[in-house]
Amino acid sequence: MARFISNSPVDLPAPLCAEEPLEIRSFGLSRRSLLKMLASVSVVFSGCSLFTSEADSEKSSSNFQLPTPQMPADAVVIELQFLRMSDAKIAEVDQLWQISDEQVIPIQTRKRLEANGLRIGLIPGDMPPIVQQWIGEAQQRLRDETLEQASVASNISLVPKQLTFRAGKRKEILLHAEQEKWVPVIYHEEDQLCGETFEAPEFILGTTAIPHGDGRATVLITPEVKHGQVRNVVVGKEAAFRFEWQRQRRAFDELLSQITLSPGQTVIVTCTEPPKGLGSQFFITESFIRQREHVLVLMRLSKTQLDDLFDPEGVSAAERSAVR
Repeated sequence: MARFISNSPVDLPAPLCAEEPLEIRSFGLSRRSLLKMLASVSVVFSGCSLFTSEADSEKSSSNFQLPTPQMPADAVVIELQFLRMSDAKIAEVDQLWQISDEQVIPIQTRKRLEANGLRIGLIPGDMPPIVQQWIGEAQQRLRDETLEQASVASNISLVPKQLTFRAGKRKEILLHAEQEKWVPVIYHEEDQLCGETFEAPEFILGTTAIPHGDGRATVLITPEVKHGQVRNVVVGKEAAFRFEWQRQRRAFDELLSQITLSPGQTVIVTCTEPPKGLGSQFFITESFIRQREHVLVLMRLSKTQLDDLFDPEGVSAAERSAVR
């Protein structure tokens, strides 16, 4: 009968990844018993890499991704493109107005807009070829001209943007800002010619979007001027108050324009020809070579999230939020 003889007790291998040698004093074991013992020792010795290897760990780390942000249910996505037209090319804009719908704006609002040198219309279908040509030229300038890429060729950048609105939440679309200390602005209000002088004004379009359950969205646009020094003011909403640093804001509420869009439709906002009043202040700028340029703003409805068939409660919640 085979016997296992040792001068001292045999110690078990240390756990984890110990690599101390196992000393066997006699080889009197059977071959099968010896193989079982070696298999047990190999399992214990390989305990640190039994489940994951270093290569697997590196692979797992490299594949890690941040959670994908979820778009809110009441989100409205609008694509924004600025176009700058020289005096030589401004005559081409007449082609655009021939295929645009200005009747979407009530006649009284249209009269007030025209008196202030503003013009708003709707492109009801696909983007017309003439507009596609203008956008292509703008993108070519972005590729070829370093100053355009750095957004310093003019006060108004040609870089396209994508804005995500929440139902009833206001956003500001900055057209341009004047660095001069005081700038006079002439406008018509209540059938009277008025004027104000603003300190270092910023000319913006205050914009709000309201989604509907059928995929459409209503866009509200108000010309506004921010001016003066930054002040700490109290802002109250929904029974809560907070302090915010902001400039004074002059909103021309009589010129509020409201347009309902289907996905793919585009709103055009620009000045009349010849430029006058607010239109000349908002939509006329100069390039770095002191060349006068006319500005067109294109706002295209990309998509909305609401569906009154599958989420009627979400539609009702968005409408209530827009009212607040």
